[in-house]
Amino acid sequence: MKKLLIIILLAGLPLASQSQTISKVTSFMQLMQEMEEGLPENWEMWDWQMINHPELNKLPVVMLEFAYRTPGLKEISTSVQLDLYDLTEKEKCTKFYEKHQEKGDQLVVFETKGSVGYISYSADAKRKKEQKKMVGFLKRFYSEHANDL
Repeated sequence: MKKLLIIILLAGLPLASQSQTISKVTSFMQLMQEMEEGLPENWEMWDWQMINHPELNKLPVVMLEFAYRTPGLKEISTSVQLDLYDLTEKEKCTKFYEKHQEKGDQLVVFETKGSVGYISYSADAKRKKEQKKMVGFLKRFYSEHANDL
């Protein structure tokens, strides 16, 4: 999967920036693997994307979605999404997330060195403890790895 991702990212890039891109993608993949190994119990990385946000003037964003599965059940009980942007875009992104936040959704905004993160999830009274644990994990993890982003 790493090779396919790198090939897709490299398509159309000038030769000079390809080695820098490979280095960034490799670092990101290592960080994702480390994160998956440390996730709180019953949480899993469900989906992730590195894209240019279609509604935010094509700003580069890393979107990560995590799912909690109640032991013994196949379906997902709740999920949490984390979106990461360059810190210089904080004002624009915060306005966007606050405007598009759906009723009942929770939004946690945090900064690391060089980036701003938006954690969003639907409040779930049954899974409040699990959601809080996951939000804390994400904030801690990205604060500790701010230089890797």
